[in-house]
Amino acid sequence: MSGKRNEIVPLGLLREGEVGEIYSLPDLSLEAEFWGGPGGWGGWGHCFRRRRRFCQRISSMGLKPGQIVEVKQNRPGNPMLLKVGETFIALSRRVAMGIKVIKRG
Repeated sequence: MSGKRNEIVPLGLLREGEVGEIYSLPDLSLEAEFWGGPGGWGGWGHCFRRRRRFCQRISSMGLKPGQIVEVKQNRPGNPMLLKVGETFIALSRRVAMGIKVIKRG
C-alpha cells in the first residue's frame, strides 16, 4: 500500500493521460445537502435553480459527480480533450477549471 492520498484538484490541472473522478461541477453550493451530506457532492438543486441550461448541458455530456474522465489532450490555448466512457468531449479551460476531480493514481 503506497499511502498516497487521492487529492481534489481542478480538472484543468490534470495532465495528458491522467484520470480523475468528478467530485463537483461549477457553481454547486457546498451548503446544500445531497447524497453525500453537507460539504459532499451536494448542490444539484442549487445548480439547476440558478444555472439550469448550463448544468443540463454539462451533465448531458456525461459530466456528473462520480463519472471517471481521462485527459487525452491538455495544451495551452486549446480546449481540453477528455474521454468520458467511450465518448470524447472538448471542454474550454475556463469550464474545466471549475470542475473538481479526485485525481486517481
